[in-house]
Amino acid sequence: MAALRYIMAIEPKDTLMHIDPDHPNPVSPEPKNTHKVDVVSFVISLMLAPLVIALLGFWLALIPVFAVLFGGVPWLSFGAWFLWLSLKRHGPGPMLIGAALLANLIGTPILTFLFMVISDPTGFTHELWDVIAFMVGFGIVFSGLWGTVFIYLYKWFYRTKNRRTVTSPNQVG
Repeated sequence: MAALRYIMAIEPKDTLMHIDPDHPNPVSPEPKNTHKVDVVSFVISLMLAPLVIALLGFWLALIPVFAVLFGGVPWLSFGAWFLWLSLKRHGPGPMLIGAALLANLIGTPILTFLFMVISDPTGFTHELWDVIAFMVGFGIVFSGLWGTVFIYLYKWFYRTKNRRTVTSPNQVG
């Protein structure tokens, strides 16, 4: 096993459990390279990302506005969960776009199927698969855009919140 780790350049810290002598619990289940997610920045960015795209692109026959209406539920239900996990593991970066796309590919068909079954339980036709394909197709475009805007908004809110003001030595208090 040690030879395999040496050949593949796998360090022991890549395992799920690692030993951290500086941690109060030396055998910690959480790896060191996790990002501490700021909840306020996350929620604000999650809510604003679709709205920013809708405001920037509403002149395109209102397509981004309808994307917010149709894609809002999958974005908030599946997207929030996937973005949170990806942000915690990889930090704010391009992996979040992949997480948004994955959330669309998993969440949109499930929610569209549930909506179609609830709205017309007897109407299992080929239209169901056409609607799912249509929603996922548009969802791929907009989840990628929303994920990109989410990254920039999260970074901006995170930096703004964690910015320290520098006071001069002559300034009291």
